[in-house]
Amino acid sequence: MSQLTIEKFDCEGEPSRVPTKRKIETDNNKKDIDNKRFKQQNKKEYRYTHKDTDNIHYVFRIDEDSELECDIGGVKVNMLVDSGCKCNLITSKTWHEMKSNNVNICNQNDKPDKLFYGYGSDKPLKLIGSFEARIKIADRSEYATFFVINDGTRDLLGKQTAINMGVLKIGLDINQMETKEPFPKIKDVQVHILIDDKVQPVSQPHRRIPIPLEEKKTLERILLGCEGTVNFIDDILVYGENKEIHEQRLKAVMKTLEENGIVLRKDKCLFNKTEIQFLGHEFSENGVKPLQKYVNSIQGFRPPMNIGKDNIADCLSRLCKLENMSANKIENYIHQVVEEAKPTAISLRDIIECSAEDPKIIMVKEGVYSNKWDDNVKAFKLFENELCFYEGILLRGTRIVIPNKLRRKVLMAAHEGHPGIVLMKARLRTKVWWPRYDKDAENLVKSCKGCTLVSAPYPPNPLKRRELPNEPWVDIAIDLMGPLPNGEHLLVIVDYFSRYQEIKITRQITSADIIRMLTEIFSRLGNPATITADNGKQFCSAEFKQFCTARNIVLFNIIPYWPQQNGEVERQNRDILKRLKISQAEKGHWREGLEEFLVMYNSTPHSVTGKSPAELFFKRQFRDKIPMIADINRQLENPDVRDRDQQKKQLGKEYTDKKRRAKECEIQPGDKVYLKNINKDNKLSLNYDPTPHTVEKNTGGDIEVRNDQTGQVLRRNIVHLKKVEGQWRILDNNKDEEISLEDKPSTSTGE
Repeated sequence: MSQLTIEKFDCEGEPSRVPTKRKIETDNNKKDIDNKRFKQQNKKEYRYTHKDTDNIHYVFRIDEDSELECDIGGVKVNMLVDSGCKCNLITSKTWHEMKSNNVNICNQNDKPDKLFYGYGSDKPLKLIGSFEARIKIADRSEYATFFVINDGTRDLLGKQTAINMGVLKIGLDINQMETKEPFPKIKDVQVHILIDDKVQPVSQPHRRIPIPLEEKKTLERILLGCEGTVNFIDDILVYGENKEIHEQRLKAVMKTLEENGIVLRKDKCLFNKTEIQFLGHEFSENGVKPLQKYVNSIQGFRPPMNIGKDNIADCLSRLCKLENMSANKIENYIHQVVEEAKPTAISLRDIIECSAEDPKIIMVKEGVYSNKWDDNVKAFKLFENELCFYEGILLRGTRIVIPNKLRRKVLMAAHEGHPGIVLMKARLRTKVWWPRYDKDAENLVKSCKGCTLVSAPYPPNPLKRRELPNEPWVDIAIDLMGPLPNGEHLLVIVDYFSRYQEIKITRQITSADIIRMLTEIFSRLGNPATITADNGKQFCSAEFKQFCTARNIVLFNIIPYWPQQNGEVERQNRDILKRLKISQAEKGHWREGLEEFLVMYNSTPHSVTGKSPAELFFKRQFRDKIPMIADINRQLENPDVRDRDQQKKQLGKEYTDKKRRAKECEIQPGDKVYLKNINKDNKLSLNYDPTPHTVEKNTGGDIEVRNDQTGQVLRRNIVHLKKVEGQWRILDNNKDEEISLEDKPSTSTGE
């Protein structure tokens, strides 16, 4: 084998001895290149030395001389320009120094609502606060927001502020290098760029092909007639089965290179070798194998211990979308055909040809002309007085009877524009007919994926009323309402037996704060048996669950995004919000209005129980500003209360079920469903997520589904699901379903 190395060539002109791999370092702060140094680089190959390390720059590396002196509120601060951070950050140490120097700031916030993460870290940085101040750099100044990081290491000037202050510019610089002598060119070789004049030019230019790639392709075309050659950019490998063949091929290559004016570097050429190293591999008579030094380097890699400072994340690895692909090629092909099928127009010739081959239409023809009707076409016999043949086409009145082979095509054409079931039936009814075509149209609309994803949700299940507990403070419901304009929230607690309310005002809504307020209430009223709450992170945390377990309380979290399941407290929230709005309208204090509402509510007979919450909870009536006869004994009779509660709930259930057209759930475990999009991106977002889910468990309206792609198990109500009806199919005309005479129209006009 022999290896040849080309010096340099261009597409036009004579060759000259210019090194191929020239390494030219340019400094961003210099505007011109030293001509003397440039000439020296054209004479010999440039190699890096330890003196050139000052000109080498690293991406994402922090240099010590990249800080700017900024005037923030009258205090000098050295800040690092960070184009990867949108906000301005200062350390707590700098913040204390600025306060000691009487910095001028405004709009100070002790609890900003932003989160910051360090590079390669999954834990947020601790924020002390934020403020606004005037920043001045040179002759420019503006107001900017600064965030204070506890125990920070550097003061960072954000991207937007740096651009506004003129210290950061993001764009492209064009540098042109001129030479006195042109580069050599290959003899009789021209590169033609194909341009389509019909294409409208765009502002973004086409991607330029790299010069090494153009050089490789040009050299491949030159060596196309030479056998036993392989080239990579400017390196050529010549091989042969024996020495004689190798020398013949080598002479042919040398002659071709000489004819095209290509010059070789003698010091880099190797001749008559039995083994050679090429492109990181060793080629020999034994085959091809990687170089041992590269194998040893890979085997000797140190396992990563931490996140490197100069490491660049592999972005492409995060762009790979994981999808569960079916291994069955036939299923994938069928799925593609179904998805990409487009309905086409149907000609009368197609109807005539298919009618002549349809066995049932042939039987109908015999029945029409000879009055001999086969049992397989009894669905047609019901309309024998309306049937006739015209040029081989079966008609029922003014409508064409479509043969079985073309029915799917007709249905697909009728479903263009995605009409609903009623509109599609009306569209078909005016032109075509076949037995049970209404059922076929209905099945097609139900199996249409696009129609399913944007259709209305299922009606909810009939109401299931909660049974009245045996005594007060056994079953309670809790919920958070807010935030209010001042940033505070209300913790609302309702007793299911008496409807007694407790309301706590809090600014923080963490699990620890909820536990603190509930502990104070439970210390007065005791621990309940059950707590019903929504799926807020405060009520789903491990800390809150541990609190309930420690007090022997059963925690029940409602279905996500279905607040009706916690309707008792949600209904009270609406009344509370109404009173708060009234207090604001009357320019009163909302806290006083809330206290007045609690007194009124707990001392007023409830519409369901007929007793006041205080009377059922404390066995007595609250004393308020309205006079009352204090010596009247008001004993609670639980049977009467329970009967009245059951009666009212049943009436409410019947009214609500009728109003909402509720019905029992038809979805069973194993069915495929689509999930409703709770958070839509825009008005054109689909009502349902197209990803199929499998029903795992169905307990009334409480349904658990599993994502077929990710395996994630979700819990939803029936109104959040839409059943996948499956692929379209034509009903068998021989089944037990028969068209009754009542469906037969009274006239033969086609309807």
